Amino acid sequence: MIWRSKPIGLALVGCGNIGRVHAQAMQRNKRCRLLSVFDPERERAEQIAREFSAKHVTADFKTILEDPEAEGVVLATPHHVHLEQTLQALDAGKHVFVEKPMALDAEQARQMYERAQSLDRRLLVGQVMRFWPNVQKAREAIQAGRIGCLRHIIRRRLVYQRDTGRGWAYDPSKTGGWLIHGNTVHEVDALLYMTGLKVTHIQAMATRNNPIWNDIDELSAVLRFGDGIICSLTLSLNSHVTSLETTLVGDEGSIFLRDCHRGYALNGQWETLGDNMGFGDQLMDFIRAAREGKHSRVDAEAVLPTMHVLDSLRRSACEK
Repeated sequence: MIWRSKPIGLALVGCGNIGRVHAQAMQRNKRCRLLSVFDPERERAEQIAREFSAKHVTADFKTILEDPEAEGVVLATPHHVHLEQTLQALDAGKHVFVEKPMALDAEQARQMYERAQSLDRRLLVGQVMRFWPNVQKAREAIQAGRIGCLRHIIRRRLVYQRDTGRGWAYDPSKTGGWLIHGNTVHEVDALLYMTGLKVTHIQAMATRNNPIWNDIDELSAVLRFGDGIICSLTLSLNSHVTSLETTLVGDEGSIFLRDCHRGYALNGQWETLGDNMGFGDQLMDFIRAAREGKHSRVDAEAVLPTMHVLDSLRRSACEK
């Protein structure tokens, strides 16, 4: 099959910070080629096209979809347009990779998944922490019973984020709330992926610290998984002390993860697994899914539970 040996043609929609990261991953992968780029700010799109040797620049999203050479579309766009752009790309016969969060809520995510299923197109979601080597190693250790029965999880993501560089990020109607859909989405998805468990109960409290976000920017939550496993989840956008760490406590051992250098420790035995951000592996998953029908760890169906948990966290945090 000649078409399988040719590099897959991809279109990039959105040329901001994360769009550039995806373009870099495409440039390093010989199994794909960047055909065209689109961004409402044409100058930004032209810069990406020059830097990464894209064939076309367009100011019209529909032009991207009409290109018969583009088998797949990578959507690195603001959260509030994910639903519409994904549906349009699927309807045009494209396989779609959409950045996280999949959508603004679980209902939108369900629509996207069902459309992909009905059209026999692949839809993948940019939950890149599933490709981090320490997250993957923790998942394998838990599945292998290396820490016995999991009983307690503690996850902290404390950062000092004064400016995202994206004007739309300060509008909750476009983001779903930056703390929830910009940051917590990563944490929840990684926890669900590592444990393979379903959240059965959520209790959350939140507050506002910095008015720039127009939304909650501090969150503490307790999640209960099946078999009575509890998880404490804490996030802040205002912490001058950075902490990005996970502890998984079992009845026979514990795992500790540190985001810096993808640190991993099983019962105190420390390993540094490198600074792999996972974007190259994620792109390879998309290529294999589109070309060969391979399963991906970020298939839309696998990410739907994450969207339901985000909805529940928002409701619980906003209760008076």
